[in-house]
Amino acid sequence: MVARENGKRKQILDAAAVIFSRKGYYQAKVEEIAREAEVGKGTVYEYFNSKKDLFQQVMMEFSNTYFDNFEDKLAGIESVTERLQLILKIHLTFIKDNKEIANILIAEHHLLGEELHHWFLTRQQEKLKKLQSMIQEGIEKGEFKPFDPELAAEMILGLIFSVGGCLLKDPALNIDKIVNTVKNPCTFPWMMKVKMLIILLLVI
Repeated sequence: MVARENGKRKQILDAAAVIFSRKGYYQAKVEEIAREAEVGKGTVYEYFNSKKDLFQQVMMEFSNTYFDNFEDKLAGIESVTERLQLILKIHLTFIKDNKEIANILIAEHHLLGEELHHWFLTRQQEKLKKLQSMIQEGIEKGEFKPFDPELAAEMILGLIFSVGGCLLKDPALNIDKIVNTVKNPCTFPWMMKVKMLIILLLVI
């Protein structure tokens, strides 16, 4: 029974992601989401209090999938440099595969509410601390020059989001090419050049 209830909830969340991606929050209608999920409108309200509640749950599901992606794929990689390159690739691939939801999250983040905003910030801080630990590990292994791990983590995270923003504007960008040429700042916008040049101080 519980599995069936969870399955129905997931079915509605998946349908909502499709409709919100296609139409945005304000243009999406609960009736359309119900139709996409092949359930009645009343069934949607059995699981979610409102369209806003449903939107917030879609965003949380999206973010949980995003963060879980890193845990699975980084396990067992010894080289910190390789892990950082893989983090960039995972981020860009996820953004490219889910560009509609990513765009909505950026454009309509004000709908998330205080509690969900706090949850996002907490997850972001966790990610930042893991980056700091990685960089410290890289310094101790001799992969990087001694450098403030907290500052380096902030810059790398900023770089990751900057490149992700470029990918959202131009989905035709080649992810492998970006990752493989990340040490060549001349091909990127000036703000990213600055970040990359500073990050290069870690490894040159």
